[in-house]
Amino acid sequence: MRAGGTFFRLEMKRYAKAVPIVFLESILFGIMILVFGIFASKYVYGEQAIGKIKVGIVSIEDEKLSGMLVDFVSSMDSMKESCSFEMMDEAAAYEGLKNGSIYAAVILPEGLIDGIMNGQNIPAKVVFGTSHSRMETDVFRELAKAGGRLLATAQAGIYAADELCILSEHGDWIGETEDYLNRAYLQYALNRDRVFDAVEVQATGNYSLLQYYCSALLLVFLSFIGLTLAGFSNGTRTAVCRIMEAKGFARGWQLFLDVFAYTMIFTLSGMVPAVLFLQGTAQKTGFTIMSFSGIAGTLMVLFAMGLLIRLLVMITGSHTAGLGVSFLVLLILMIGSGLFIPQAFLPPIAERVGNYLPYRFFHEMLLKSIC
Repeated sequence: MRAGGTFFRLEMKRYAKAVPIVFLESILFGIMILVFGIFASKYVYGEQAIGKIKVGIVSIEDEKLSGMLVDFVSSMDSMKESCSFEMMDEAAAYEGLKNGSIYAAVILPEGLIDGIMNGQNIPAKVVFGTSHSRMETDVFRELAKAGGRLLATAQAGIYAADELCILSEHGDWIGETEDYLNRAYLQYALNRDRVFDAVEVQATGNYSLLQYYCSALLLVFLSFIGLTLAGFSNGTRTAVCRIMEAKGFARGWQLFLDVFAYTMIFTLSGMVPAVLFLQGTAQKTGFTIMSFSGIAGTLMVLFAMGLLIRLLVMITGSHTAGLGVSFLVLLILMIGSGLFIPQAFLPPIAERVGNYLPYRFFHEMLLKSIC
């Protein structure tokens, strides 16, 4: 028992002496990871935003009335953010579609306005360009379909009212009924200020990008600390180990105490920077201080990570090649767990497997500690 205590203190001292060097190397590595993360984030999210959709309006007749309608639609709050409309002739519209200056062109045929007023079905023509991404085109296509469904509903109502007037032998009421329905449907359309209900959906789930990637960056940084610290392990091959074994202190107990000493040093040395880093992230995202449960969760993550890394290095070896293999294994675990690219962007099978990887649980616990 006394020999075990002596051996444990020697292992603790050996790992503790390596901590300053380990932190210096890890800081340099952290800078590299930060640069990589910036480029990866730009790659994943850079093309996801939808810009303002510019649409050309071509009116064959009654351009003044069409212009008033376009001005009104353009002034709606929801349309201000998503679409902009411009009156132009047909040749300019097709040229704009060709050179990409507009996303789509809406061609209003002759008699369209009168047709809307008296219930005739005179469809407008919508032409889409090919030089823009499919996302913008799909957004405007859905808007056009929604407008078409609204107009079709209004026309169906007018047709039904006309038929009712005829069946009830009140044909002289048709004009007055159509005027009333036109006003009613127009009032309904004018009151639809909100075309969209804003619902924020993120690949990072219920967490902000800052929370997600800061906790992921911390895990990567701690992993490199763990690997570098494990490189100072000599297992049971040192002279001290051989002497202890000669005195009857079994190699299995030596390995156990070595792993335990490493895990304790890793946990204690990583706790301070981890809490400071997470506390800073919490304050940036609206939380004033980490709770006791958050600190306890961080401590558990550090202990589990240390144990995982030390056992992995025990299998692969603490030499350069072994550490390289361990780094590759940890990198695969991190990618599969969604640390670099959220799981929503990974193939379905990778997402399913990633839910059971240790880094998935580490990441989730760190995120919960700052929320």
